Amino acid sequence: MPSRNLKGRLLRWQISYDKRVSALKTWHAKLLYTWIIPSLDNLGRMEGEPRIVRTMTFPYERVTDRQIADWLQDIHNKGLLFWYNINGEKYLQCPTIEKNIFFRDGEGRNRNSDYPMPLENEYKEWLAKTRQDVARRVGVDLDLDKEKDKEKERYSDFVLLTDKEYKTLCDLFGESQAKALIEKLNNYIGSKGKRYKSHYFTILNWAGKDGIRRQVIAKKPEYLKNFKEPDAQEQKKVSDLVKSTIGKMGQKNRKEQEA
Repeated sequence: MPSRNLKGRLLRWQISYDKRVSALKTWHAKLLYTWIIPSLDNLGRMEGEPRIVRTMTFPYERVTDRQIADWLQDIHNKGLLFWYNINGEKYLQCPTIEKNIFFRDGEGRNRNSDYPMPLENEYKEWLAKTRQDVARRVGVDLDLDKEKDKEKERYSDFVLLTDKEYKTLCDLFGESQAKALIEKLNNYIGSKGKRYKSHYFTILNWAGKDGIRRQVIAKKPEYLKNFKEPDAQEQKKVSDLVKSTIGKMGQKNRKEQEA
């Protein structure tokens, strides 16, 4: 049996919140999917023949090859595992190996597989179809998400922000600090390949964790909205008037005391 290179591998807790896992028809399919994951190689592949999958995942249970095939088909239809055929042999490919598995001790760097990769066109077609099906099931409008991204501008190589979000970051942290935070996120995405739903809120979250203080933004009351600071000449007139008024009040007080 080919090596799985499993040393130091952990299953991520987020798998419990995957809506596609929740959408599987039976608990058997959910269990099969999670028990398949430890047997995948570092490229997310393994044998896909039902009898082999059965012996690897349910060695002591009374489960038939037909049941395994039904559960695999359900898993395939939900976009969790691509079940494909190469030269008459069946294989499995997990498209979310990095999402569901955390590699330790550099194990994830060993990128090799004993199994053939799926045909590119078939794999891409399956990914697109299952993504649309899942989005429709959970009520997500993918086209609307694309329209929202169009409203954003690219800051550096990977960071997307609306003009309002960028201005808010500059107001909160100052322009130089805002640019530094954007650059930090950009470098992280570029080096790790991470994806975030909102780059704006990711930056705010990181700034809070790093203890970066926000600027205090003083806002004028509504009744001072149109107030303008006097220029130097007007300030001098006001100062002279105040001095003159104080002088006159002093003379009046002295006269009252003498009387």
